[in-house]
Amino acid sequence: MKQYKLGLVVLLLLVAISSEALARPRFAQPGKATTLYYYLDQLGTEYDCYFTVEASWEEGEITKWMEGYKLERLAKKDTVYAELESLSKTVPHFAYTVDGKNPKIIHVIDARLLNKMDYALERPLERINFTGTLPDLVKLIGQQGIPISSEIAIFTSDYRPRDRETKVEVKGEGIKVKEALTDSITLTGRGRVLWVARTKLAPSATTFIEFFGAAPKSGVN
Repeated sequence: MKQYKLGLVVLLLLVAISSEALARPRFAQPGKATTLYYYLDQLGTEYDCYFTVEASWEEGEITKWMEGYKLERLAKKDTVYAELESLSKTVPHFAYTVDGKNPKIIHVIDARLLNKMDYALERPLERINFTGTLPDLVKLIGQQGIPISSEIAIFTSDYRPRDRETKVEVKGEGIKVKEALTDSITLTGRGRVLWVARTKLAPSATTFIEFFGAAPKSGVN
């Protein structure tokens, strides 16, 4: 009877450990497949940098194809830029730029958006003076006639933490939407992918944005 109880306890522990392992992202080892989202998350940890992702899709493509793109982790490179150059040869339409204000932030972008004339994130804000949460910042930008929204359905199987609580302050004239959404975020305590924006390749398409990473604890700036 004691052996039966011990076996049952061991079985329950194994199930709990397996469930926990499935519930959190796992870093890919060389030769192991992962998604681009978690690939970037791992690169951020290894090279102490952060990413934003600007994805797009055409009619007939899967909306989240870019962040969910499957690839194998290759041998580690010397720099994050060597890693990104390798990705640009592997992931369709993969391009990137370094943030003009903070070189620790790298913007990964679907190259097809670079030629989109009415792309929301590249549009300048005439004037902004805002203090509040990130979703409210997006709402304010949308009220200025720029097609952007943070209203996105969250699937129960998607366990990535959304940030709807962090308060930011944005002030300025003529700054681009991308700058307003990125440079106001404090990096302390955040995940390595700050946000993902998705825009359909169609005229005047709305950009939908999700902010990731738990909000910093009270008292953390």
